[in-house]
Amino acid sequence: MEMKRILIVDDDRSNILIIKTVLAGEGYEFAEAEDGEEALNMHRAAPFDMVITDWMMPVMDGVTLTTRLRVERLGTPVIILITSLGIEGAKERAMMCGADIFIQKPLIPQAVKKAVRDGFQRQEQGRLKITLPPGLSATGNPLPFAAVGIAAGTGGPAAIVELLRNLTIDQRAVYLIVQHGPDWMIETFAQNIAGIIPGGITIPTDNMRISPGRVYLAPGDEHMMIDGKNRVFRLDDSPHINFVRPSADVTFTSMAEVFGIKAIGVVLTGMGCDGSEGATRIRSAGGIAIAQDPDEAPVPSMPQSLIEIDPVIKSCRINEIGDKVERRLRELSPIA
Repeated sequence: MEMKRILIVDDDRSNILIIKTVLAGEGYEFAEAEDGEEALNMHRAAPFDMVITDWMMPVMDGVTLTTRLRVERLGTPVIILITSLGIEGAKERAMMCGADIFIQKPLIPQAVKKAVRDGFQRQEQGRLKITLPPGLSATGNPLPFAAVGIAAGTGGPAAIVELLRNLTIDQRAVYLIVQHGPDWMIETFAQNIAGIIPGGITIPTDNMRISPGRVYLAPGDEHMMIDGKNRVFRLDDSPHINFVRPSADVTFTSMAEVFGIKAIGVVLTGMGCDGSEGATRIRSAGGIAIAQDPDEAPVPSMPQSLIEIDPVIKSCRINEIGDKVERRLRELSPIA
């Protein structure tokens, strides 16, 4: 197996030494840069598998570096951003820049090792083949409205904002968003997008009533499911699926079982393959699945995985997805 190459970016040599010491013996090849501009030039010359970067640095900071790496789309490196979230506006900037994993200072050896291991596993997962699940049908009596599920990982906040700006919220549907990220990121994201959604956005709690015409965002670190019989949300902290929690596969599978033909699954940018199996379960239950065009996704592996598992699924640009969702909801309107 080819050795994974990691670029460590920090103007403080002590932090670089800590990371290299923690990861010593893991079989990685390391390179170092003192600022974002140097790191960007090094990645352009020979793209790395992973970039671990501090935020505050001279010349070019880690957030700007992360954004540039995603915009230039030179490979799909795992990007780990070392943050200090107490700075005013830090959460908003970190959330939107396109990092895969966030680590807060002070650096904890086990947290660093786990972040690197999980990051590489998610990266490899996006290259694996998944078998199409068997057909299924909705269990019990489907709810009298439709469900639109949206899955996103790295680069998701910006993609979701653009999608919502081009989407009319239908009172005959409920909208369920699964964005990978820690609690602080999910809460910050909910606050930032509330103003562009009529009626705002809700992070559900366990046993909360589900209502059509509303947009819900899965809480950080809990899987989100639908209890069709009681018309409520079910949340749980069971093990990570696809190395993430919340997992879109969990939510989409729940949608397939509860809503059947009236389920719509949308898979946007992200690392790994989360959402692919759940979206194909929606298709097997009679619903539809939509993938963002991998060529425009900052990190294409999630939508690409869905297209590879089910070639019938066609991708479309982010500004076209809203029309496709609305057209499907109109088709479903005669169904009781």
